[in-house]
Amino acid sequence: MLAYDKSGSFDQRPSGFADDLVSTNLTEQGSGYLWARTLEIGSQDAYVGIGSRMPLQLVKPRLHELRRIRVVANYQFGRGASKAFPKTILITRSPNTHRIRHIYHDDELLATYRPRDGLLALSITGGQALLQIFRAPRLRVKVVAGVEEFIKNGGNVFCKHVQDVDPELRPAEEVLVVDERDRLLAVGRSFFNAEEMLSFKIGVAVKVRHGIES
Repeated sequence: MLAYDKSGSFDQRPSGFADDLVSTNLTEQGSGYLWARTLEIGSQDAYVGIGSRMPLQLVKPRLHELRRIRVVANYQFGRGASKAFPKTILITRSPNTHRIRHIYHDDELLATYRPRDGLLALSITGGQALLQIFRAPRLRVKVVAGVEEFIKNGGNVFCKHVQDVDPELRPAEEVLVVDERDRLLAVGRSFFNAEEMLSFKIGVAVKVRHGIES
């Protein structure tokens, strides 16, 4: 993240912050700027700040919000995905738009809403939940032996790593990266469709968002 100070310089974001910056707003005031930010840092410690850091509040979703989350899950991942989002989930809302930002269950982040399209970006916990709901190869990209540690630690999946893939997979979809024993290694977004992943020998097949050890 970039924070602007009155000296006119930008400081790089602190190490350890997530790559998914939801919003950064700079508001002119006198000779300097006040900054406002919303971050997803992969845990309950999501923050919004206006010159300070304040935790977003976890709240129970309203009935129409719960229904929307489940409808989106079924649309995006397939019928039955709504089971990963039970009545006991909690949410955070954007302080600016009041729209749903994060979805939690049992103090674990399941998914984050993508503001640009209203779909869900999975966390590892969300990926594990869907892995239990859908049988292989649904939503999966299976990789060859020998690259598991690289991917667990957040490395991208290259086409040469792909052993098998959900035949219905399309570009820019959320995917579960698994090993040969169907154990989750990472979650991310696909760059190619299934046929392309299996036929290409170079290029990134999946942009990994979270590895299970990253």
